[in-house]
Amino acid sequence: MFAGVKASIDEAMAALDTGFGDLLVKGRVDATIVILAIVLAALAAAAEAMLIVRMARRISRNRRMERDPAVAAKRQLDFILKLFVLMERRGLVSHKDQTLRESARAAAEKLHVGSDLLDELVGLYYRLRWGQVAPTPAQLADAQAKAQTLKASLRA
Repeated sequence: MFAGVKASIDEAMAALDTGFGDLLVKGRVDATIVILAIVLAALAAAAEAMLIVRMARRISRNRRMERDPAVAAKRQLDFILKLFVLMERRGLVSHKDQTLRESARAAAEKLHVGSDLLDELVGLYYRLRWGQVAPTPAQLADAQAKAQTLKASLRA
């Protein structure tokens, strides 16, 4: 059985070799080259169709996630996480056994800012993260302003 398969493969390779030789030297295209071109085109079309389907699914999933209020709220509050990263760069490291609120209070003490400022930001973060409450534009603007104030005090 394997001898028959090997013979078929050898025959196909010899036909391709002859076909490529005719194409390069004489400029003639034989049936083997045409079949090879058709097979390669079909494979490329199948790969392209697969990529288009994957891209359509990804776009659909992203649109569905954008409509989800919980996901949108989490994305809107990335600023507080960036604020804590900035605090860590300044040496205000939160310990693993501390909650976000405890870390915020400790950071407020070290920065000599009112703890109510960070406490309000953390409270808003908690409401959005676990309460899945959509923030009002005024709440977000207020939180952004408070975060900017803290960032400015950290950079000074």
